[in-house]
Amino acid sequence: MKTKHRKLIVTCFLSFITTLNLFAQKMEVDVNSQSNLMPDMDIEYRTAGDYHDSGSWKKTLNDKAVYFEKNTIERHNIEGTYPSSVRLRPPTRFYNGSQKDAWKILNTTGELPQGWFVDHGTTGLSNVAHTSSWTGNLITAKAFHVAFLRKTKGENNKEFKAAYKQANEIISGIRKLTLVSGQAGYLARGFALGHGPTYAERHYRWGEDNSRDLWKQGVGEFSNLRYRGGPSHHNYDQVFRGLGIYYFIAADSIQKENIREIVEDMSNWAHLKNNMNVMLENGEDISTELIGGWRALDGDSRPSGSSIMATTGLKIAYLITGNKKVKELYDKWVEILQYREFKDSEENFMGEERENYDDTDHLLPDLYLLNIIEEDEDLLAFYKKCVKDSWSVHKNDKLSWFNFIYQAVLGDEFGDSEGSIWNLQTFPTNRILQPQMNSIRNDIEFYNNNGDKQALHPLPVYARPSDNEYEWKRSPYALDGWLSRTINVLEVSPYDNYVQFAIETNGSVHRSLTKGETWQKMDGLSGVNDILLFSNYRWLVIAATEHGIYRSFNCGDTWEKSSDLVVDRFYQKSKNSNIIYALSSEGIYVSNDFGEWGAAGNWELISGKTPRLSSKNFAVEIDDKVVNMFMQTAQGLYCKTNNDLNWSPPAPAIRGRGFSEVMTFPGKPIWTKVHGKRIFSAILISDWAFKGNIIVVSEDEGKSWVPIVKELDPIYKWMIHAKEGKSLHVNELTKLLDQLKMLSIQDLIIDKEDSNTWYGMIESGVAITHNAGKTWKISNNGLYIPRVNKIFTSRYSNDIYVSTPAGVYVSKNKGESWDDTSLILNDVGALRAEIGGVGYLEAYWLGMYHGFITSEEANQLWWQE
Repeated sequence: MKTKHRKLIVTCFLSFITTLNLFAQKMEVDVNSQSNLMPDMDIEYRTAGDYHDSGSWKKTLNDKAVYFEKNTIERHNIEGTYPSSVRLRPPTRFYNGSQKDAWKILNTTGELPQGWFVDHGTTGLSNVAHTSSWTGNLITAKAFHVAFLRKTKGENNKEFKAAYKQANEIISGIRKLTLVSGQAGYLARGFALGHGPTYAERHYRWGEDNSRDLWKQGVGEFSNLRYRGGPSHHNYDQVFRGLGIYYFIAADSIQKENIREIVEDMSNWAHLKNNMNVMLENGEDISTELIGGWRALDGDSRPSGSSIMATTGLKIAYLITGNKKVKELYDKWVEILQYREFKDSEENFMGEERENYDDTDHLLPDLYLLNIIEEDEDLLAFYKKCVKDSWSVHKNDKLSWFNFIYQAVLGDEFGDSEGSIWNLQTFPTNRILQPQMNSIRNDIEFYNNNGDKQALHPLPVYARPSDNEYEWKRSPYALDGWLSRTINVLEVSPYDNYVQFAIETNGSVHRSLTKGETWQKMDGLSGVNDILLFSNYRWLVIAATEHGIYRSFNCGDTWEKSSDLVVDRFYQKSKNSNIIYALSSEGIYVSNDFGEWGAAGNWELISGKTPRLSSKNFAVEIDDKVVNMFMQTAQGLYCKTNNDLNWSPPAPAIRGRGFSEVMTFPGKPIWTKVHGKRIFSAILISDWAFKGNIIVVSEDEGKSWVPIVKELDPIYKWMIHAKEGKSLHVNELTKLLDQLKMLSIQDLIIDKEDSNTWYGMIESGVAITHNAGKTWKISNNGLYIPRVNKIFTSRYSNDIYVSTPAGVYVSKNKGESWDDTSLILNDVGALRAEIGGVGYLEAYWLGMYHGFITSEEANQLWWQE
């Protein structure tokens, strides 16, 4: 054939592939197809297991309030201040019970299991960088709580006395925030107990931020507190407003005097000392601007959200302290900012629909209080205009905190009563941050918000990816968040199955001594690829890392480097063998049995010289007499035993269908696995109508290959131009491409008891065959988020594990169903973060105080009706 004709045929062929690819992308999968490949693809909100919240929202509204009040005192309380985000810490460094069912106890009762604790000290991880803001919210909630109980039950009531006492403790905590620095009125963001570096100082990396320099030790009587300085305009706003609402709604004369002292100092420092600029402790450097917000970006000549916050603080401070200089500042700034002129304006200063939740949460309670304390009719009209503007953009959000304020300020025709009750009913008491991936659900409608995929309607609170510290800051339409990091390896000790190790994709290692109930991140190791525990040497562990091979003689308490060799994976001759094989991108190594203290210290390259080929990977199969080695390349499979000097080259590739190109594989081999006489290889395809992995298997030492999904053999042969490959009609080819995309298996493990049972990792779960690939079914029963990132098994266990965005799941029944585990890695190490319930308390007590929640609704068993 002449060259130009050959080029024309190739060009036409490539054009056909491109057209076919576009066509295939537009085709929908025929769910009624008779193919054995069709899985159940329904994705809906799924029931969680013992390690996820599975129904804590099914309580009465009042019971939730009681729970959150208790939870606040016990777990979110640092000398009266409120750290919203705390870490629940199991007793990983000391023994305190077996920890059996610890997470089940925590998730079902809300109580910390035996030995668990919250560390609010400098040694802990409680987030205190925004404590002042959340404490301002807490005193806001307590204002409505105290006022409601005084009105309905009287001051001699036991509940009232408890609420009143807690309010005093919160006011005292705020006082400490304004005195801890030694500069009265300088509002610390928060403080931790004790001395030494806090979490932020320990984890500081040069060049990332300058917050480390804002941490200082308390002064005088507060010297045992380490505080975070650098307050923002938000911090001052929430504390001014919280104290203001309590002062005007709930305070008695003693509390009013205590609040007056705090407000006077704060106002002197923030308002008067440097003309509405908050200075750092040194009195020279600016921490934040109040008018116009941070760096005054909102300007200082017209209304803005941040300026409304600032003038609210001025109004509160003047009315509480009577300081005329503060009144002059208030009068001056409402004039400069033209509030009166904008009272009839159509311009909206409250943000857009589906946005601005953070500032809205600041502004609405400010405006609520201004509606009570402002006497100027024009200013009052402007403030009500702002509330009405906010209602116009958030009326569909079903946020009870917002809605109750709209209703209180504007009247009963505003505020979504039904949506507000629903919002509180779906609010879970389990506030441990839960992985959520609503974007893959098919039982909700979606909305495109300027390129951001969102839910069309507000999600139940229990299904939302909650904000990391405060519920009302985040959109009720947000879909995904708090997804777990991926685990690649999980190994169970053959000597004691309570001892387990897990490796993240980033190479971090976690150890459990409680049969996987609790985990501790291990120090001294990084960049770990694999880990192996010996059956004959009880506590000997070796780890393959990016820096070499390490070993531990005490089950991971301490590590020492035994070799500079960098490998990816360990293999054993048998479960009881002390001879270890290791694979890398360069070859296969062996470490013979030199006893416990010599284990993994000496390594010998047994794969010998290898051809200089790209994209090669190795596999090994060990029997009683020989070590069979395999090297997969784009040119084919090379074989060798430990008795051979050289590698046996692959069989010649077959030229197919008259094309000049010869291909052994239609892509790049990325891994090879051997199980008995079968050799499996994953091939990355990037130049065809299908882009992704296809896994093939050979039962004749690599001479021929077929896809593990047997029905796809025609398209595989078509891809490699094999001589025996039949011609495919476009309809048949399209159907096969659809099936390939649906059952795109990315990884594979073989059942240890049945060599014909294979488990394939696909996007929506696990594909399982019991007849060596002839038929397949999809398993995702029990997966909270049916998306699989990794599939694996332990050397000494028959259990199958998958790592998903909701954490690691295990199947003990050959993939028929999946149970969750405690390996949900969405915070520091293996710890889980809990946020407090102050958002719920604000909305609930505001609703009770104004009568928006009836006694019947507060005690209704709504989930049973």
